[in-house]
Amino acid sequence: MWRYQCRYFLSDRPCKIRKDKPQINCRRCKYFFPFKEKILIIKLAAPGDVLRTTFLLNPLKHKFPHSQIYWLTSRPSDEILQLNPLVDKIILWPENALLYLLTENFDLVINLDLSEPALLLGRLTRSKNILGFFRDKNGRLGGSNPAAEYWLQMSLDDGLKKANQKTYQEIMSEILNLPAAARARPLIQLPESSRRFARQMFHKWKLAGNKIVGLNPGAGRRWPLKQWTTEGYLALIKGLLKKPEIKILLLGGEAEQELLNTLARKSKSSRVIHTGNNSLKDFFALIDRLNLLVTTDSLALHAGLALGKKVVAIFGPTSSTEIEMYNLGQKVVTPLKCRVCYRTSCDKHPNCMEAIEPKQVIAAVEALL
Repeated sequence: MWRYQCRYFLSDRPCKIRKDKPQINCRRCKYFFPFKEKILIIKLAAPGDVLRTTFLLNPLKHKFPHSQIYWLTSRPSDEILQLNPLVDKIILWPENALLYLLTENFDLVINLDLSEPALLLGRLTRSKNILGFFRDKNGRLGGSNPAAEYWLQMSLDDGLKKANQKTYQEIMSEILNLPAAARARPLIQLPESSRRFARQMFHKWKLAGNKIVGLNPGAGRRWPLKQWTTEGYLALIKGLLKKPEIKILLLGGEAEQELLNTLARKSKSSRVIHTGNNSLKDFFALIDRLNLLVTTDSLALHAGLALGKKVVAIFGPTSSTEIEMYNLGQKVVTPLKCRVCYRTSCDKHPNCMEAIEPKQVIAAVEALL
């Protein structure tokens, strides 16, 4: 009675088709979608890295239209992949990863993650067709082709990283032999509950008829040096408030709440709104309603680009070259020659982010609004 080879089949409950239309007979279902290839993508890393890697899904599905795509990741990055119609199964490390990797046979494994857990999990698949990075039977680290070797060497050499002139998407597309993928945008699927939340908040804050600029001043716990200065943001806020039609939303997660409180308090304006500590999906939904987003190299940057927003991105210790802006915004890059150092701290004064002047950021915002 059941056609187990359908991409919609679930072993423990009715598929989403029969859930909505229980009268459908599986054997005669017009939505039957047989899969030919099982593809595993491994990307465990930070949510921003996972989000920017979703650019490959549409091109991959175009090349393998009858594929079933599994994505191996870690929390909270799984939230980014939920609701994505191109991801058939999300595998979580460490929760259920071993169960899948030791029992499923994958026709293609795509590992774009150089972390030790990702490399070892890739070995467990026993797949003979791996694109990206791997450890061989002797434990040696390698790349599947020259593009993968290039990224590997660049990851180990800050000089190569600084000299690189290709975007992340260009290099990953070359690794996957998908040259047309380099301009594909990352993907975010917003649930209706989050869209409703954002609509309600915009109504509560009386934002109708205004130009809404979002500021995402944080940079995450791993790369504190990526954060622009508090003084810089306060000067930016002061400059933007000279235009009466602009209102400003302060955005951030749990780690940024103290900084957001400081900016809201010191700006001394009812047109500067602290949006609070929201869920990841609600955070994305607020970004989706902005006219423009100002952010550092962070999750918010990739979210803004995925949602098609105008973005001003501020860069210091990380590579601006790697970021594909999709003609949606402008990059403000530190003038210091020591940029792209990938350090988490610095004893230079001014450091790369301190050297970025507010007038540069204001000019970039005004050019886009």
